Amino acid sequence: MNTNVIEIKGAVAGSGKTFTLVKLFLKVEHVNSNCTSLILTPTNKSRHAVIDELVANGLTKKQAEKKVKTLRDFKGNYVFGSVLVEGEERQQYYTVPSKKHKGKAWNLFIDEASMISKAEMDDLTNNFTIQ
Repeated sequence: MNTNVIEIKGAVAGSGKTFTLVKLFLKVEHVNSNCTSLILTPTNKSRHAVIDELVANGLTKKQAEKKVKTLRDFKGNYVFGSVLVEGEERQQYYTVPSKKHKGKAWNLFIDEASMISKAEMDDLTNNFTIQ
């Protein structure tokens, strides 16, 4: 059974959401070592912004790059095919659960979550054990 805890913070641009996310990430990662912690971003541009923030908070660039993945890089097992969406069959990318994720628990922090579609968010919560 998945344990999914989703908390959403919203505010205007430039108000420090990424800064706050990085501080929380570093605190949780230090305290909760039984889960793999990652920050996910919807684009490479936002990934690099988070990496820069982690470096500003004491990580090396190499350490920061290991901690931040794009959603596509994290899931990494997309296939294209028919899927039933809201009662209608459509062609789209979807996730086939991967053996590399099986049995792993994740602390996932998502920056720019408003850029992630409902289908992708559902896919995350249905296919990965998230705390």
